[in-house]
Amino acid sequence: MYDLENKHYIFKKTSGNTWHIFYSEKYGLCYRVLEANNSWSSPSVLAKDVYPDYHADIDEKNYIHLVYQDNKGNLNYLWHDGTAQTNINILRSKIPYTYKKHVTIIPREAGAEVMFVVKHKESLKLAHQFVTNDKPDNPKVIDYVMNNEMPYSITTSKDGTVTVFYQATDGKYLQLGTRKMYPSSRQWGEFTPVTRHNGNCEYPRPVNDINDLTHLCYQRQQINQYELIYQQKQPDKNVWSPETVIQSSIHPFKKASLAIIDNRVVIFWIRNNIIFFSSSNVEENNWSRTQKYNLSGFKEIECVKYKSNAIYEQDKIISPEIPAVFSRSYKIAFYEDVKTPNESTPPPLLKDLIVESLNTLKNSVDDLKKSVTHLDEKLFYLDSEKEHIKKELVKLSLKMKEVENIKVQSSLPAQLEFLNQKYKELEEKLSNTNVHEILNKDNSLEDTSPNEGSNEGKEYDSAEEDKK
Repeated sequence: MYDLENKHYIFKKTSGNTWHIFYSEKYGLCYRVLEANNSWSSPSVLAKDVYPDYHADIDEKNYIHLVYQDNKGNLNYLWHDGTAQTNINILRSKIPYTYKKHVTIIPREAGAEVMFVVKHKESLKLAHQFVTNDKPDNPKVIDYVMNNEMPYSITTSKDGTVTVFYQATDGKYLQLGTRKMYPSSRQWGEFTPVTRHNGNCEYPRPVNDINDLTHLCYQRQQINQYELIYQQKQPDKNVWSPETVIQSSIHPFKKASLAIIDNRVVIFWIRNNIIFFSSSNVEENNWSRTQKYNLSGFKEIECVKYKSNAIYEQDKIISPEIPAVFSRSYKIAFYEDVKTPNESTPPPLLKDLIVESLNTLKNSVDDLKKSVTHLDEKLFYLDSEKEHIKKELVKLSLKMKEVENIKVQSSLPAQLEFLNQKYKELEEKLSNTNVHEILNKDNSLEDTSPNEGSNEGKEYDSAEEDKK
């Protein structure tokens, strides 16, 4: 079923390796890989004990970034390089309590940015947090947002600027507006209204194309009906284009979104497992009549975030979500409109594709060089740490010897006490012995030598030895 709150993620890597990330009530967050025979592998678990509130994305280096809420209400960040993964906790819940936090992740070169909502009394606060080198910063509150099915949406620009869309009241109706965070300052700007309508505007779905032109569709309420609206904005301007009504209906457009397919904008909405859509060229505002798109047959349509780093598909499909069906493999709506080379491709287009592919490969090589340089720096740092640890071990060894000497010295008083006790015992025995009898026995002490069986001689010698 097409459900925005149970989104699937299909990521195609530069190598063509395709991952499917999804949530399972039994196992948690899982992934599977499309194999050579065009069928899915057995699922593998990414994270257990997961609450169904998660968001995933893939960066230019084919690393997968994922933020999710666990069953205790904590937020966690997961980073997967294709062979191994790293999990860290980024926000710990004071009490084990779960609710929909509407998490979003934005991959960055050294980590990610995370956005989510948190409850504050009867309201919701929208928060933003940086995660850099596996270390989370303290989250910062952006603003209060409405507690509904889609409290906010985001889009990002090539320069790293994040724009968040959400509702704010004008005193009578709920209007849509934006706030921006520029990467240079890491500070959020003021709220800028987008809509000024005599009725509520909601469910914003924005996306930026490869030229950073922002495309936006949303629902606005009229008397006894709903309207699906489209607007766009140039990257260097703050003025939005006039509203274009794509479709009107007595039914709401909760399951509506848009996609950039090559040089075409497609706005679609789902009702009763049927896809309806209208499209226009990016540079024009000439929308086609509403049509049905045949994708499913008798299969359930799923809500999918699709992103490809493959050379011939990169940036050819840009969308927050798009309809898809799963069977042995998968099928994406409107995918046939993506231009890929074949035997009928005109030479000029083929030339452009080859140049684009070479540029992509060059960028990949540059990224690899940067990665190698970074690894060399890491190895140098580890070698330095190794030498430092060796020196510290030598120091610790010397300190241990000193401690052992101190232990030996600390045992001397006990030994002296023992000898002193022995001396007192022998002295007491001597005081009870008749010395005159010993002296008169042979009339001469000088010629007297203790017999082997003489206890007195042994005791005396022992006493003398103890005195020494």
